[in-house]
Amino acid sequence: MVMKLTVLAVVLGAAMLPSWAQDPNAGDAPDHGVARLSFITGNVSIRHGDMGELAPAAVNAPLVTTDRVVTGDQGAAEVQFDFTNMIRLGNSSEVRLSQLDFKHYQVQIAQGTTTFRVLREPDAQTQVEISTPTVSVHPVRAGTYRISVRPDGITEITVRGGQAEIWGPRGSENLAQGQTMQARGSADDPEFQVVSAVPMDDFDKFNIDRDRVMQQTSSYRPGYVPPDVTGGESLDPYGQWQNDPNYGQVWVPSEPAGWAPYQSGRWVYLDYYGWTWVSADPWGWAPYHYGGWYLSSWGWAWSPGPILPHYYWRPALVGFFGWGAPGFGVGIGFGFGFGNVGWVPLGPREAFHPWYGAGALAVGRVGGVANLGVANTFQNARVAGAISSMNTANFGRGAVSAANMTRPSGADLARASAVRGALSGIQPTAASKRVSDGAVNSRGMPQTSSNTHFASRPAGANAAAARGNAGAAPAWRSMNGYNAASAARGTPGSTAGTGQAAQSNYRSGTQQGSYANSQQNRAPTQQPLRMNAPIVQQRSSSPSQAPAQAPAQHSAPASAPAHSSGGGGAHGGGRGGHR
Repeated sequence: MVMKLTVLAVVLGAAMLPSWAQDPNAGDAPDHGVARLSFITGNVSIRHGDMGELAPAAVNAPLVTTDRVVTGDQGAAEVQFDFTNMIRLGNSSEVRLSQLDFKHYQVQIAQGTTTFRVLREPDAQTQVEISTPTVSVHPVRAGTYRISVRPDGITEITVRGGQAEIWGPRGSENLAQGQTMQARGSADDPEFQVVSAVPMDDFDKFNIDRDRVMQQTSSYRPGYVPPDVTGGESLDPYGQWQNDPNYGQVWVPSEPAGWAPYQSGRWVYLDYYGWTWVSADPWGWAPYHYGGWYLSSWGWAWSPGPILPHYYWRPALVGFFGWGAPGFGVGIGFGFGFGNVGWVPLGPREAFHPWYGAGALAVGRVGGVANLGVANTFQNARVAGAISSMNTANFGRGAVSAANMTRPSGADLARASAVRGALSGIQPTAASKRVSDGAVNSRGMPQTSSNTHFASRPAGANAAAARGNAGAAPAWRSMNGYNAASAARGTPGSTAGTGQAAQSNYRSGTQQGSYANSQQNRAPTQQPLRMNAPIVQQRSSSPSQAPAQAPAQHSAPASAPAHSSGGGGAHGGGRGGHR
């Protein structure tokens, strides 16, 4: 009965809230995409920018352009770009994020073994490019694309399912399901050969387990989590969906009494976006960067929001406020001007006022100027336990916990001032960039150069133009005049020959097979050739070049990693432990 009365008070209070005009820039930033570090196990680190130091990784860490993810000899990781596109790293690998615009993704593989997964047929907007120091890879359709950059400099591309275009500076080749291509040389003049397909190993089995998590989720049914929203699959093991007549399908986390959103995690400072919430909850991506929270008859519930054409990421969906006299080092009129900074989760359909981009220029204080208390400003401010705050000197310096949170009184909140725009005066420090307080274990991490040159698809190249087809016949030939757009592409998302019934031992700490064993006795089936020249807009193609000497076989790492659970702990069947 008490909960129902509280909910009623919130609903009635919401009707009396002041109307804050929505900012012209409501926080949409399609040219400032953010990826999610959705799974880690073993030693995994992040490097921010070209010169940043290695920092410990954590599940739900936001990644932006120029960030790098690096795994050690016992590490594995997954980075999600959206619900359809993601890349997974095996041990001793490094991936760099070079473009993260809305549905435009370019990643660079500096070294190691990765799998780029395309779960669904890409729409016309989506563009994906995986660059290596030798060639670039463009997934044409839904599928599984294993890409390795070996220590000897050879790039190895295996299409487990789907179809890929492999690009050099003067041409491209199609690579079909079940084929492996090796490429060597510089990005300016690569040569390639097709060899027998890389056998399945533990890394492939790990990918199959992760695919199962994504494909068996119930959270992306129509009317639940929109396809543009990343991280919905993490909700399944940690809560239930309920139907609310006011908001439709809402998700209720299985959390104990007294729990409230935005109270287990940390505030980090992210390029462009500024202060960003990184949740310690294993499911804590979608509910903290999309939609809104409210107290329902089932407890706290998250509403994904109305059906919209596009959903753009937000650093946090909260309202900030300041309260209390500033202490030492916080000057009135200079800096933030309050001794404590607080935040309240925004409710469904409540206006979001960004503190980044154009929103950073908004007026700093609103509550005090308009003589409005926090309870009259934010929908959830009247819900018991919903308000969080901490001393301004501690904000963004470490994890948020019950030990370092401050509890304002009713009188404090009545005098508090809601904040619009940037949190001026709260300056980020080195600690504000860290998503974890753990230590870096760099054992087995690749040593790569920041000056590495990566291949990229030539500007103006026509994806539907003439090109060679690596699997067209036993002998290589030029495929000028081939119309890729109208040709048969193979089975979308096919996983034939990938051994999907196998179970991964990444999380059990045992080892079945090794990268070294999986790549023995692999003889080349063809001599290396130059890339077939493409048709470039308003230019004619040039003939293929003569064969060159075949590259020598390589030695792969001595063993596959023994993986233990990480990033929230592993659950049976590959579900839940990735968050």
